[in-house]
Amino acid sequence: MTDRTEVSNAFRLWFKPGDVFEVRVLDALTTDYMRPHVESGYFDYDHIDTAASAVMQLRSYRGAYATVNPVKPDLLARAANRLRAVVREPTTADTDILERRWLLVDCDAVRPSGISSNDSEHEAAIAKAVEIRNGLGILGWSEPIMIDSGNGAQLMYRIQLPADDNGLVQRCLGEIAKTSDARAEVDITVHNPAQIWRIPGTMNCKGDHTEARPHRKARLLSKPENPQPVTLEQLQEILLPPAAEILASPDNGFDLSGWITRHYPQLGEPEPWNGGQRWIFPVCPFNPEHTNKSAVLLRLTSGAIAFRCHHNGCSGNDWHKLRQLTEPDMVPDKLEVDCSAFILPSREIVVPREPEIIKPWQCVTNADIRAILKDTILGELCDYYATATRPPLPLEVSLLKAIVTVACALSERGGESKDPAKGNLYGVNAKGAQLARLKINTAGGQVCNAYTLTVGNSASGKDIGDLLSHTIGHYDWNLGTSGSAEGILDALIKQPNGLQTISELMNWLDAKHYLSKASSVLTEVFSAGYFKHNLSHRANAVSRISDYVYPSIYANIQPEVFAKYVKRQDVTSGFLGRFLMVRMPPFFGRPHSFDFAKVLNGMVTCVDMFRRKKGVVEVMPDYLEDISQMFIRKSPPNLIPSWRRLVNEYGPRFAVMLSVTRDPLTQGEEVILTERCWQGAEQLVLWFFSFAERLLINVEDISSPARDRERLLTRILGIVKRHMPQGARWSDISNHASYGSSKAERAEALDELVDRSWILPSGQKTIADRGRLLTVAERYFLGNPPSDTIA
Repeated sequence: MTDRTEVSNAFRLWFKPGDVFEVRVLDALTTDYMRPHVESGYFDYDHIDTAASAVMQLRSYRGAYATVNPVKPDLLARAANRLRAVVREPTTADTDILERRWLLVDCDAVRPSGISSNDSEHEAAIAKAVEIRNGLGILGWSEPIMIDSGNGAQLMYRIQLPADDNGLVQRCLGEIAKTSDARAEVDITVHNPAQIWRIPGTMNCKGDHTEARPHRKARLLSKPENPQPVTLEQLQEILLPPAAEILASPDNGFDLSGWITRHYPQLGEPEPWNGGQRWIFPVCPFNPEHTNKSAVLLRLTSGAIAFRCHHNGCSGNDWHKLRQLTEPDMVPDKLEVDCSAFILPSREIVVPREPEIIKPWQCVTNADIRAILKDTILGELCDYYATATRPPLPLEVSLLKAIVTVACALSERGGESKDPAKGNLYGVNAKGAQLARLKINTAGGQVCNAYTLTVGNSASGKDIGDLLSHTIGHYDWNLGTSGSAEGILDALIKQPNGLQTISELMNWLDAKHYLSKASSVLTEVFSAGYFKHNLSHRANAVSRISDYVYPSIYANIQPEVFAKYVKRQDVTSGFLGRFLMVRMPPFFGRPHSFDFAKVLNGMVTCVDMFRRKKGVVEVMPDYLEDISQMFIRKSPPNLIPSWRRLVNEYGPRFAVMLSVTRDPLTQGEEVILTERCWQGAEQLVLWFFSFAERLLINVEDISSPARDRERLLTRILGIVKRHMPQGARWSDISNHASYGSSKAERAEALDELVDRSWILPSGQKTIADRGRLLTVAERYFLGNPPSDTIA
């Protein structure tokens, strides 16, 4: 949740040597205290990195803040350079602040309270901050520090005022807040001296994380090279009535229309604007590259005249300079009064960005999935699995566990009846789906088994309580966690609808490992439902035969292993192509106290409802046709196998799984597919495809040397990260990345990382390698690697 380097960088921007400041973290969870609480501590400038590390070591939190104005040094004794839980202990008060060093402007997206902003709202708040920064810049205010707060944007202006400023900062914020509009507003409550401020490099976790309203990390957007304080006079100036209203008489005796006709006839007639008039320049008169109608000439109701270009490069180009541009001999002291310093940029003439194309499957959120699971027995199972941890297990994990549990229940073999109405189409050569207790009548018959895969870090808490194993074990459906191809076939003969649990899928994908043969077997039987194999059995060759096998799989894989081993062939026609896959969000679960027997009994009750189902499930010939056509038009070509399997095979399975609810009419032997079942199946297909796209879109069958090269790059990047903020030396990289690589290969890898801007070099030195001289940096620092880079 925390970027330690960015936290340290922010603190060094905010504070000076000798400063003491408070760090305060809301709704924190720690190893020792797993209930949401406040963590607070005081740090001095010499322990900035310690402060950043302390925040990073928290298991989770809702928001991390600091007092940006320095506090009295004596407060360090409350919790010296450490964080601790606070209940009744005091935190920083206004009377504890030594001076006001920052004027804080918080631009927040207008939205319902208690939730994160969506992308459009987030961008509107950032645009508002840029608007205010540009407007105050015309007044001569120095560049502020600009921060993306995660939900909006924040500006920090350097000032020099006593803690008791007689309300000056509050009045200034009130004036700035007049720029608020229907999409973004300025918070007028952040004026007190002890105001806490969100720390860049930390997560902003308001409400639940959803795809539409995600939790985002606060980050520094810009900082001045040499920050200068906003003067007292400049602060007081924005509290005065506009200078144009005081000094300018109507038209001020100046023929503006005639001047435009002489110098800029292309502007034509003016258009009404805020009671005055406005002329828009097609091309800025100061910079021909500004062609987006960013330059305007204004005449206010008072008669005052102003010019403004909205590009940063034209900052300071006002009406005076425009007159001088067209009339170089004009005497400056006879120029008309310019009120542009008091006019903030108009939102209506800002050229908007091209809208981002949002694909239909990217619009389905976890909230949508929870809505379709509501009142279903599949949803109840999902909730049971989530109870094992605090915070509750994420939907990306609990739903997969529920799906494979239901899959085992629905894919049991049928009885000995030959009645076709019951789905048991026995004959002399009957096999596969013909022998299922319940089959979906498509493509000769489908059975509701499922393969699922969670891409997530180990030791995150997703398997706490082991509820899946206990539930599956209750029915003796456990096929184990590993085994040779022969061993798995033997297990399937005994338990044809069993569950294979795989804690790490790596070896199953490695063609050199014996488990890859087992994965071939599981690939084959996923849809076929039977096998006949001649495999060795100790000293004797024997045939293993089964006319009915429909296993399910619950597998996990670490992200870096997924990136290393997955090839396109695995997805198009191989083992992975059969899997429902998700990317687990950041999660650190802790064991939760619950009544194990009660939960297990509840889960068994749910599973038994699915075990009652039997017969043939008839589906419409054109089921899920709408999203099939949508995928044909809009899906990436290399993901065609993924959506086809989701629609054709998993879509009907999802509909069946969603058909059982608390309504007794749905709990009998017959599967009743309603419109809601198909709508829910459609949402699940889209949801799973959104994960498939994120995980598989860049999968390529690159050569082994290329993969080795990428692994070396990520290994070196990880070394540099671990040595921040002091930077990594060549010796650090050689000591930790030397296995399997030469000096020359490491030097080339470093050059490539620098070219990608993932790391930054400092200084140079020469090293020898087998008679050659290689030039490397003295130290390497973290640059701007992609946020999802695994290192």
